[in-house]
Amino acid sequence: MIKYLKELLLVIAQPPGRRSGAIPQRAENPPRHSCAYGSKPVSESATEAQDGHSDPASLFDYHGRRKYLNAEERERFADAAAAFGIKIEALCLLLHFTGCRISEALALCPVHLDPAENIVILQTLKQRKRGVFRTVPVPSALMCKLQACCGDEDNAPIFGWHRSTAWEKVCAVFERAGISGPQATPRGARHGFGIAGVSVGIPITLVQRWLGHSRLETTSIYLAITGPEERDYAAKLWRKSDLLTPPNPARKEAA
Repeated sequence: MIKYLKELLLVIAQPPGRRSGAIPQRAENPPRHSCAYGSKPVSESATEAQDGHSDPASLFDYHGRRKYLNAEERERFADAAAAFGIKIEALCLLLHFTGCRISEALALCPVHLDPAENIVILQTLKQRKRGVFRTVPVPSALMCKLQACCGDEDNAPIFGWHRSTAWEKVCAVFERAGISGPQATPRGARHGFGIAGVSVGIPITLVQRWLGHSRLETTSIYLAITGPEERDYAAKLWRKSDLLTPPNPARKEAA
């Protein structure tokens, strides 16, 4: 940035008759792509910066493709993780059952596990101030898997992977589950958790706390997805539609 400004000032400082007219151009950042397309981002927000994913407040990309796992894909993702080692399975199930960011999962240490209450203590890394933690309940089976992955040091990360390595491993599970597209990312699993929570009637403020959102408006995007109640309302409009009446073979033969 400083180099660019210096070059620009040199061009402006030249006399009008000697200016070349060429204003230096800033180099464009290379495109970042999600694991759904075969390459790894360097940060959680990098996937949102790629073409079609630039609006993190939307659950759809610029092409209208959803960026969240639906209920059926969530189950396939969780089932496919069982075919991998226990650490990979534990990481994927942690994303599945808590909706945490992959960076938050990698920061999890044995001291952050509470087997007596079956809760994990996650550090909210997107907050401006450090040391913000939240508790999220997990199934006892997941707690057992997390404990099995722990080492001897209470404050050492459970998984011990670099973020890009963990990203690759999660992507391999998506591939085995047959899931591809913008939703086949750790962020897609996070969005899927938020939608699933709202769909089963969990209070939006509780979903907000579990996801570590500082503003309720951020969590409210999950209310815009068509759920069972909305489909029931729509079905009332369909019941009297002749278009949905199955054809009568006898009437067709008589004609």
